[in-house]
Amino acid sequence: MTEQEIKALYEAMTAGAKIAIAQALERHRKLGESIAVWQDGKVVSEHHLKFGALDRYSDPVACGRPTA
Repeated sequence: MTEQEIKALYEAMTAGAKIAIAQALERHRKLGESIAVWQDGKVVSEHHLKFGALDRYSDPVACGRPTA
């Protein structure tokens, strides 16, 4: 694979992951369930009423994951 093909594949995979995260958050919100997230080096449970603040978890940079 060329570097350009790898970059395109990475971008497609990242977009798919963001969609999956958004769908999972929405499902938990609709069902009134909490969701576990990584925050300050610990796993914490976030209540569904705070899910607006959870949008950052669909962003790999905000989660501290490498982007390339």
